[in-house]
Amino acid sequence: MKSILQIGIDIDGVVSNSYAYWDKIAQRLGIDHYNMSEYNGMFKTYTPDGRNFGKLLFDDYHHEWLNNAEPITGAIELVNELNKHPNANLYFVTAREKATTELPTANWLNKHGADPTIPTIHEKYKLNAPIQVILDDKLETVQQFESASRMGILIDHPYNRHGDVRHRVPDIETGIEKIKQFL
Repeated sequence: MKSILQIGIDIDGVVSNSYAYWDKIAQRLGIDHYNMSEYNGMFKTYTPDGRNFGKLLFDDYHHEWLNNAEPITGAIELVNELNKHPNANLYFVTAREKATTELPTANWLNKHGADPTIPTIHEKYKLNAPIQVILDDKLETVQQFESASRMGILIDHPYNRHGDVRHRVPDIETGIEKIKQFL
């Protein structure tokens, strides 16, 4: 009998298309282009009146994008299906600050049909979490998992192409298929 695999599925950039919503906010603020060739490029971008775009996203606009971003097409259904596997124990993981985003995150997942039995871990960077495999879009998170002898699967995006990982996939569907190989 196979053991249960503890799997973390990141929210932003993997399940939620929050970055597309950030583009809408940028346009409203008069930003024509911001650098997403690196993960935190929004913190190196300023509005025409000199305000830091990244700071605005997380201080002033976080409830808007937390509530209104669309899921990546098919992502919720794929996660829900994986959650039915008898050897899979899933967690949604996020770097979102728990104090200010716990309820909006839960509401967003519920609104888009995520299985309510999947718990959310708001401190994905803490390696004491039970996760053995993570599906994420942040290069450094996947590298951290790999260096701790855990498995990381990176969803390919322009902002994470500057580094190497063992498992890079084009989308969540391919990432979940890779996870299923270990179940």
